[in-house]
Amino acid sequence: MVAMTTNNTFTKMIMVFMFTTMIMMLMLTTMVMMFMLTTMIMMLMLTTMVMMFMLTTMIMMLMLTAIITMLMLTTMVMMFMLTAIIIPIHFYTSYRTRVILFYVLIGNMLVY
Repeated sequence: MVAMTTNNTFTKMIMVFMFTTMIMMLMLTTMVMMFMLTTMIMMLMLTTMVMMFMLTTMIMMLMLTAIITMLMLTTMVMMFMLTAIIIPIHFYTSYRTRVILFYVLIGNMLVY
């Protein structure tokens, strides 16, 4: 963290790269866990479909799987946007530019 306060551009770039890599690994782990959860729900849906032939339960499980997948993808895109946009802006631009671009990013997220 001390390296963040220095004016050495190379040091800042290394720190940004390390932080971005850490965030990406966390995002990848979260994505794998969500895929495992989605697979488990699909297996439950298949079991329900084969064993009980309940159409309502099948549709509910399918909708739940779709909602979880959409939430996972939305979270992944937003984390990627935050990682890819805010970190370089924070280190390499002035305060006024940061404030403007931050509000633009929040607007983009709300639209998305």
